[in-house]
Amino acid sequence: MFVINWEKLKTFLIVLFAALNVFLIAFISFQNAKFSNISDDTVDGTVKILKSKNINVDADKILRKQVNLNVIELKNAVVSHLFPSEFNRVDEKTFYIETEGSIKSENDIKKVLKKIGIKDNTKIITDGAKATVYLQIKDYKVFDVSLKLISEGGKVKISGSWYFPETKPKKSSDMSDIVSLTGVLIDFSNIASSENFINIDKIELGYYISDSSRNIEKLNVTAAPCYKISTSDGKNYYFNARNGEFLK
Repeated sequence: MFVINWEKLKTFLIVLFAALNVFLIAFISFQNAKFSNISDDTVDGTVKILKSKNINVDADKILRKQVNLNVIELKNAVVSHLFPSEFNRVDEKTFYIETEGSIKSENDIKKVLKKIGIKDNTKIITDGAKATVYLQIKDYKVFDVSLKLISEGGKVKISGSWYFPETKPKKSSDMSDIVSLTGVLIDFSNIASSENFINIDKIELGYYISDSSRNIEKLNVTAAPCYKISTSDGKNYYFNARNGEFLK
């Protein structure tokens, strides 16, 4: 008579299911990695297509690792209780203000920025008596958001636009709902095609606030993940990094 040893069978099934779970996790990770990286063949093919349309791009400038970023929420800096009330409007999108201080060093600039409530998320570029401060949250710039600082007679003149992040960039491993950068480049070639050769100088992944939302009186705005393509003729092109829409 055949007798089933239930304890041994139970142990066997537990080990089997544990092994299957390990396999499935490894398989899913492999699939995500597979679709989150652009192959060399795809990059080479894209370079050839762009070249046929008089657009040169170095293959090394095409980001291989695809990143699925979330939409982030931002608050206009001028509504902060730390921001000086005596600021002036340059236009509907930018402000101007003067304060005492120096911009001889990065630390000097940080002290000046602190006076108007800006303490972090900055990328500072100095140039003698001038400086530019870009809004950068974690590793990602918010494109077209910056401050120009000019030192003159013991005063620092500050102009531009600024936002405080309400939410931070987060990455998702799900690549099913984003477009490939190579697809964006093909769409770009249809927009930027020219009789004269142009070079793509830089491709950046960051965030973009729509022009319709860039109003100094608007309290809260959203910024979408975006590819910025800069070309040798001085132009910049912006594409939504999730759906490929041409933004500007």
